[in-house]
Amino acid sequence: MVAAAALVLSIIGLVVQWLTWSRSGAVIAVEASHGILPAGPVTRIVTVTALNKGRGPAQITSWWLEPIGGPSEAKKWWMGNTVLRGSDDLPVLVDGEHRVSWLVPLEAVESSCRQWKVARVRPCLSLGSGREVRGKPIKIV
Repeated sequence: MVAAAALVLSIIGLVVQWLTWSRSGAVIAVEASHGILPAGPVTRIVTVTALNKGRGPAQITSWWLEPIGGPSEAKKWWMGNTVLRGSDDLPVLVDGEHRVSWLVPLEAVESSCRQWKVARVRPCLSLGSGREVRGKPIKIV
């Protein structure tokens, strides 16, 4: 009985140590969503948000939208020239458990979708370490 309790406590301790270790560095996730610009004239937007779920900082050097389907030459859509006021600058250092966002007019994304004949895009990031992070696709048109 005592041995079983010791085994259970050991397993719990191991899980806690693993969780602490896995969250000690930067853990970056990226997502995109539709919305409306909260101030000014009504503007439909796509918001790309990077969240650092870990404890350590991470540098984000660039972001883009990746079309799902369509021709192979439409790999990355750099939307930097269409970002709206209120978007974070690049490169940006994201501290642990913080987020940054970029706002893009929905019509600019819809225009690219029509041009390349795609309906869904995936938000992507490039980190200072050279690693790329891809989020879940969202439907645009």
